[in-house]
Amino acid sequence: MNGAHMKDGYYLSVYSEINPYAYIAFEDKTLTRRHDHNISLWKKSGEQLTLIHYWELERITGLKMHDRCFPDVEQAMEFINRLLKRYDLTLDDMQEVWGTPGLEKNYVASIKETTPYIAYHTLAHLYSGMLCETEIFKNEDMITLAVDGGPDNVVDKGIKSQWNFVGCHSIKGKVKEIFRVDSPGLLWGAASDFYQLREGTLMALGSASTSALDLPENIINQLIDEYVNEIDNKKQNAYLDYVKKIDGLVQQMETDALNGFTGYDARFTDTENHISTVMKIIQDMSIKIMKNNVAMILSKCDVDAKNAYLSITGGYALNCPTNSALMNQFNFKGFVAPPCVSDSGISLGIALYEFFVKMDSISFSLHNAYYGNSFDDLYDVINENNMMKYIKSISKMDFEQVVYDIMEFPIVWFNNSAEIGPRALGNRSIIADPRSDVSREELNEIKQREWWRPVAPIVMEEKVSEWFEEAFISPYMLHTFKIKDDKAKKVPAIMHLDQTARVQTIGNGDNDTLYSILDHFNEMTGVPILCNTSLNDKGEPIIDTILEAFNFALRKKVKVLYVNGKRVELQNQNLYEKTRPEERKTVFSEPLTQDELDVLKQTYNPQNLCNELIRFYFDWEYYDLFRNLKLTDKKDAILLEKYYRMRRTVRKQWGNTMG
Repeated sequence: MNGAHMKDGYYLSVYSEINPYAYIAFEDKTLTRRHDHNISLWKKSGEQLTLIHYWELERITGLKMHDRCFPDVEQAMEFINRLLKRYDLTLDDMQEVWGTPGLEKNYVASIKETTPYIAYHTLAHLYSGMLCETEIFKNEDMITLAVDGGPDNVVDKGIKSQWNFVGCHSIKGKVKEIFRVDSPGLLWGAASDFYQLREGTLMALGSASTSALDLPENIINQLIDEYVNEIDNKKQNAYLDYVKKIDGLVQQMETDALNGFTGYDARFTDTENHISTVMKIIQDMSIKIMKNNVAMILSKCDVDAKNAYLSITGGYALNCPTNSALMNQFNFKGFVAPPCVSDSGISLGIALYEFFVKMDSISFSLHNAYYGNSFDDLYDVINENNMMKYIKSISKMDFEQVVYDIMEFPIVWFNNSAEIGPRALGNRSIIADPRSDVSREELNEIKQREWWRPVAPIVMEEKVSEWFEEAFISPYMLHTFKIKDDKAKKVPAIMHLDQTARVQTIGNGDNDTLYSILDHFNEMTGVPILCNTSLNDKGEPIIDTILEAFNFALRKKVKVLYVNGKRVELQNQNLYEKTRPEERKTVFSEPLTQDELDVLKQTYNPQNLCNELIRFYFDWEYYDLFRNLKLTDKKDAILLEKYYRMRRTVRKQWGNTMG
């Protein structure tokens, strides 16, 4: 299909799932096949593509990394039509709808015509980076990698035989070659499961303490070879067993006090010291795996990195030290990626991929991160929620006053459209003074975070090289840079233990209001940097609405919040009775009644099969792998017998009712 067959108008990309079985068993997280559900609305006019709006469902529903399915098509359509209403649109107005079976409209399965050996999920990641700035794609060499913890099987029914992680070489608008690569994401996902800590926390803890184990290069290489072999075998639970192996190796060397173990950091608990040591090893392995991927592609394609751009997407692209290590090692011309590199960016990638393969030429630029929800009803929120007793004053924002407020105490910052992706990029933030460790302590207390968690800086783009070594533009906080020695003491609140920081740069024109605040702060203090952390409580998605921002500020005893250019000074916080985040009321916070749920169960699970058998059905392609096992040991024989037993049970009790 070419562009002549794609009509001008609106298009919708939906990364979600309609699954009554998973909805019924929502508490069984192992039934979840997609997380970070998101929706993007597009307008096509000739070859020009415009991203109109981007919805991340967690912001709307309050379900962190939203992974709850819709029970049926009707509820999904009702939910989406509510979102589209702000543009006087409905699903009927869309020329095409992609990404979620049950909602797709006028969809041609272009994947079957191009690269059926690559998981659709993976292609979405790949194209979200490669095409987020088409002028670069059309005029430059690019090396693009899609690396995460693996695809979902909502659309792809053979992901165990497909390429799940890929790298690509493109030149002047043409995709020249795609390669299978290795992803460290599986390793981090397994570590998260093993230690019951999120990947970001593990990354922070890894760099927070001085405890380390200096493993010889040959041992690191051996560990990498074993891990890569596990990826090739695609055995279930292999990655968790592998993390256990590394954990055991570190534990043994700590116990034996071997020469390679370089310390115990007294500021941390025994457990924190141990995990930090393990994560340093995993971080080192991960960077080397990614360097091997890039070196392989550059070599096979005979590309000089100095003349090419690098793009990394997939959840592992949130590993800032790796991104910076690759840029510094190979000296790429520049780095290109959207702010939503994780699964929160899948609907972006689905749309760009579909437009690319169906049109002769496309023109698109993401420009910035601010495509989320916006609200302008400050006074309505105050009046409708009886909040005047908490308001001391409301005034027009003055930049010098903003600086004075920041110097006194962290401020709540709510400005226009929300940023997309998992990181606060200046429109839903808590902003503080970077010149004292007190700011970090205050922010971590407000956020209920561990004392050692670092706080990210936002920096004036033209000043970044004055303050950080080997620095470059980093608009979406995807890189870490080392603070220069002569500057370090001036900004202790943003420093990691190794004197690095996860940096966001803002140029004149990127975010005018925030840039002006940075400019005024620089004029008044000589520091072109501010502390910036996401506006949310522990376990809560980034705040979406003005009411949620008020709730947060009042609960946390914050003195001042800024809302869309208005300075709101608060009072009487001690009278505020709510102790939890504001409930985000949607169809997901109002679950089906018991009668409705009983009807759903009777319709879709009349035999009342247990969750294990339901999960078996949805992971059928995983279990199909067992049929090809070479029965070399007893464990494989047991797995194969379990496979056949469960398959017989499902067929006998459920028949064809699952569709």
